[in-house]
Amino acid sequence: MNSSGTYRQTRVNMYIRTNVLQSDPRVLKECRSLKSLAATVSIWAVTADNKRATGMLPRDVPYQTVSLATRRIGRHGRMGAVKLLEMTARVLADVLRARTDVVWLHDLDMVLVPALARRFLTRRSIRLVWDQHEYPASSMLTNKGFAAWFRRSNAACDCVLHANAARRDALVAWLGERRAESHLVLENLPARDFAGAPRQELPQKVQAWLQLRPFLVNFGGLQEVRRGRELVEAILRFRKAALVVVGASDSALCGALENVHGARFREWVYLQPSVPYAAVPAYLDSAAGSVILYRADEINRKYCASNKLYEALARGCPVLVGNNPPLQQAVNETGAGVVLEDDGESIDGICAAMEKLLCQRHDLSAALLSGSPLVWETQERVLALAIGRSGGMD
Repeated sequence: MNSSGTYRQTRVNMYIRTNVLQSDPRVLKECRSLKSLAATVSIWAVTADNKRATGMLPRDVPYQTVSLATRRIGRHGRMGAVKLLEMTARVLADVLRARTDVVWLHDLDMVLVPALARRFLTRRSIRLVWDQHEYPASSMLTNKGFAAWFRRSNAACDCVLHANAARRDALVAWLGERRAESHLVLENLPARDFAGAPRQELPQKVQAWLQLRPFLVNFGGLQEVRRGRELVEAILRFRKAALVVVGASDSALCGALENVHGARFREWVYLQPSVPYAAVPAYLDSAAGSVILYRADEINRKYCASNKLYEALARGCPVLVGNNPPLQQAVNETGAGVVLEDDGESIDGICAAMEKLLCQRHDLSAALLSGSPLVWETQERVLALAIGRSGGMD
């Protein structure tokens, strides 16, 4: 802060591996909020196409994407350790040249960087932020090599960001972290313009298939890890609401369910391929509820809080969720959904929850619409703290 009581412009350099940078919602929202906090942002990225490019994101955020030699040589799923080492070396080379106030790392791909860069960054008074996105898989945490580097890198950071409180608390406990205040929660809430967009109508082909039946929506496709089998079995047993599934489904699972149930599967389950983000409200606005389930047998999924959970709540759509801690906490805080007694394993439990949701959906929706807005912009104080503004926003 300068003598006039305002903050000077903070320079932030971000580093990330992502599928498509221009449509990465978390990065775009972070850039928008940081710009509103009078920060300048630039991005270094590796994308799915592995091509070199430069350009400008919204809000005049410059970016460069790089091409990794190991990704050109090694096929998908091969040479993972070698690819990680090359990306780490490339990130470190850029960090060492950077003239910035904050180095902002994204996701677990950066696991080696904080520990290796800490001494250099400390000498130059550069702040280090690690936005972890995901909780490490159990297999990672039981790997002695990964676990050792993960501990060192967490300790090297000035700030570690987590996508929900349950995930933060679990990781702080695993680390035995004494600096718990350096671990902040930055939930992946939808932006205000998503929550406040005008009501949208379902596509005509979906309306024609529904024939005025109430329906539940499920985003992410039918997948075993999302309890897709149990959800379909419950819908076919319940038969008081149809199921519209949006996203890429497991073809083997869908084939097996159709082989068992035949025409009944096609009568009660509509498979819609992925839709653009701008089209998501159309499904939430018309649905009786959104079903969000994750098998809790893997720690990363146990502590997962899907973007679609927050998007449903922001649009006033009640949710049916498993008892995974973040999902359960969101429903308890908003009073706008039904929580199962398990993670979705019990078909009878799903049926009972659907009955309750259909009976109470109007009250649940009203509770959401009357509460505080669940939007990204309410978290800008967290981003201010992350970049080192001790009082949050001025």
